[in-house]
Amino acid sequence: ARWMVSVSGEPGAPSLAEQAREGEAKLDQAALGHPLVQAALEAFPGAKMVARRDAPSAAAPESDDPDTPKEGDERP
Repeated sequence: ARWMVSVSGEPGAPSLAEQAREGEAKLDQAALGHPLVQAALEAFPGAKMVARRDAPSAAAPESDDPDTPKEGDERP
């Protein structure tokens, strides 16, 4: 594949890493704004969000791990 590089006086787009960090920050802010998260933070003064797990998408394959609970699984 051939690449062409040219000099420009215009600012470039953010790097892919910067774009990923910005996207993660937006998702964190959306999570912090969710009513359930707000209620948990109010119920536990001093609590903070240290990690965020996104809900699995409908297109994501299910785990083959037998220890992974599935919908309707009532194991304790």
